[in-house]
Amino acid sequence: VDYPNPANADKKLTQPTFEASVFLDVPLLNRVAGGRRDAAEANLDRIREQARFTQDRVVADVRDAISALTLSRERVDVVRKEVAVAEELAVVEMKRFELGDSTLLLVNLREIAAGEARVKEVDALADFYKAEAAFRAATAAGVAPPGSARG
Repeated sequence: VDYPNPANADKKLTQPTFEASVFLDVPLLNRVAGGRRDAAEANLDRIREQARFTQDRVVADVRDAISALTLSRERVDVVRKEVAVAEELAVVEMKRFELGDSTLLLVNLREIAAGEARVKEVDALADFYKAEAAFRAATAAGVAPPGSARG
């Protein structure tokens, strides 16, 4: 056991002793403000992502509308050619019938084919106008119908 030496006790009392302490005070208002800032930044990031998603969706909608419009315009052109050929065949078949080289059944079949081609034309035009409406909705731009001076 080591007992304190009274002679050394005087030395400890005469030596200067330094004590220091640090007090860190973070006010509650600063923490609340920082939390609000973090929440606002997170909200801003969410809004940016929503805007990017919306922009991507609009681009996709415009591309889809352009594709549908192009295809429907091509379909209208093809069906109009089909109508012209079917009507011409019906007229020729009627002339052949008048000359005695055909039957009434063939004339009727040609006329039915011409009528069906006209129905296809109406369907193709309806699809075109639907595609045009989708394009206008996606871009707010005007489009001329097929066969018009602007189209």
